Amino acid sequence: MTYKEYSEARKRLSEIRSQYDDMQSTLAKENRAMSDAESKTLTSLRAEEDKLTAQCYRYESEQRDRTLDNLRQQRSAVSADVALTEIIRSLGEGRGIPESYSYLRSSGNSHVVEIPYSQVDVLRADPNIQQTAEVDPITPISIREIIKELEPASIIGQLGLHIQSGIQGQWNYPIVGGGSADWAGENDEAAYTKINLDKISPNPHRLPCRIAISNLSIHQSAGAIRTLMISRMRELIVNRLNVTMLSLTKPKNSNSPQGPFLTVPTANAITLTGALVTVTRQNLFDLRTQVNGKSNVPVNSPAYLINWATYSYLANLPLDKGSGRFVLDIATNTIDGVRCLVSNYVPDGYILYGNFGYEMLGQFGAMTMTVDSTSAAVAAKDVTEVVINSQWDMMPAYKEAFGYIKYTTA
Repeated sequence: MTYKEYSEARKRLSEIRSQYDDMQSTLAKENRAMSDAESKTLTSLRAEEDKLTAQCYRYESEQRDRTLDNLRQQRSAVSADVALTEIIRSLGEGRGIPESYSYLRSSGNSHVVEIPYSQVDVLRADPNIQQTAEVDPITPISIREIIKELEPASIIGQLGLHIQSGIQGQWNYPIVGGGSADWAGENDEAAYTKINLDKISPNPHRLPCRIAISNLSIHQSAGAIRTLMISRMRELIVNRLNVTMLSLTKPKNSNSPQGPFLTVPTANAITLTGALVTVTRQNLFDLRTQVNGKSNVPVNSPAYLINWATYSYLANLPLDKGSGRFVLDIATNTIDGVRCLVSNYVPDGYILYGNFGYEMLGQFGAMTMTVDSTSAAVAAKDVTEVVINSQWDMMPAYKEAFGYIKYTTA
């Protein structure tokens, strides 16, 4: 790759990342999930990004190696005779070994000096000697990478949530309720209407992720394991956000935020007596009617959420006797035209339903990554520790926008 090609590749990477931001902004603005065409575009862009990133990485590595070779050659240009002359002159004048050659002092006798010679560099450059690979530095992670994980690959990314990152200050979400307009006669006085104004505010919660990587494994993998482990840390953060959002059990950890299904109104919680086989198509209709109808919440990114056991059952539950159709259409993953997402994050014994456009996920401030490879604590264990800290909260704009069916699993 030439410098011109490298510059063009970097420019294209910036354009691709700008397209990511534009796509995310469009989805949030239009309050919808990603279409098939957009998903294909995103997949194509990521493939191009990975290819360009690898090319730029190779080019930068080559440039770094070339720079190191030039430095070695410059150091080798100072001959042993010149070095010896300088050291002898300094010793004769009573100044000892010059500081620039202090690393040459022997531990036993300061007057015995080993003169460097270019043979060291010759050996290093010998093509028959296997060289140790350069170890890549750890690149700080950014919230863009987390949002990237949230988009297509996770349940959160597929639901159409409002996701905001880098929030500064207090995040207040206004709620307007009540009020109505009505018809009146030509000269009748218009009646007053009362509008309730309220707001909901988040309470950011810290979500840390910490790992210790054996320095031996870092050396054996030439640093590659660090990149893999940091990628895994990113996945762990996203997994925890998914688990928290779909949880039906109040968190034991008081520092954890609560997902929307822990705050649903009692009327939106339908309880059945019996195992999964007691769930009928009518139950699914009742759940949708309760959430979308009586609660008077506008439909916004609706979806069912089920686990794989429920998926298998509904995909074999006849829609009409003898019709050959089933409640769950596996060709479109829909239940009566409504999206149905499958995840093992959904607890056993539950079928979830919600208007997920009313669920908000916020990340506050900067996401930080700290790498400790030098302190006494990690040196004693011969490890490198990586800690990622981030602040998150999730909350529904309307609690009435969510509901579930609960059945027994025994």
